[in-house]
Amino acid sequence: LNRGFLTWARTGRPHVVLKAGASLDGKIATASGESQWITSAAARHDAMQQRALCDAIVVGIGTVLADDSKLTVRGVPNGRSPIRVVLDSHARTPLTAALLPAQARDGVAVIIATSARATADGAGQRRAARLMATGAHVLRLPCDAAQQVDLQALLMALTDFGVLALLVEGGGIVHAGFLAADLVDDILLYQAPLIIGGDAAPGWVRGAGAAQLATAPRFEYVGA
Repeated sequence: LNRGFLTWARTGRPHVVLKAGASLDGKIATASGESQWITSAAARHDAMQQRALCDAIVVGIGTVLADDSKLTVRGVPNGRSPIRVVLDSHARTPLTAALLPAQARDGVAVIIATSARATADGAGQRRAARLMATGAHVLRLPCDAAQQVDLQALLMALTDFGVLALLVEGGGIVHAGFLAADLVDDILLYQAPLIIGGDAAPGWVRGAGAAQLATAPRFEYVGA
């Protein structure tokens, strides 16, 4: 219960939990992008409970464009949906995105974290203004050489919104960014008993890989 406060007292930033669901060979989707569902219903329910324990949830713009999820808490009695945060350097979040206040209509704050450099021109400012018109908070934050949002600056900014516990549910690039910046306190990994394979990235199973999750070899845990 105190993890957020203790991390904030020690570091000045929220406690960060990196969450992912993966196959036995470390894949989070097939080569075609199919990811629903790698894990089980029990794992997804536990993930919802973890969401309810956090003050905010972070995803990347790639996740928003691919899944258009509301990022709410479902199936948890009295579960509180966390603040929704999108890492979106160039303010590309669609105005029709399900997580935006104009569509979600659930009173949960939405933060679009943009790069001050990437949104400095007129087009970027107009995109940011349109997102603000939907009810979202748009933060213009420092960035690195690749114009990606500075994650340390984001965490410090989130404390102004009362965020002390943060769940990172981004894809591989977002996860790598938090790990590279040494900003991960806990890792919550749901590992499913199936093998996807494929040559898209090095791994202990390669080859063509499963085109669909339904055809991926799946196993059962039988104990020690």
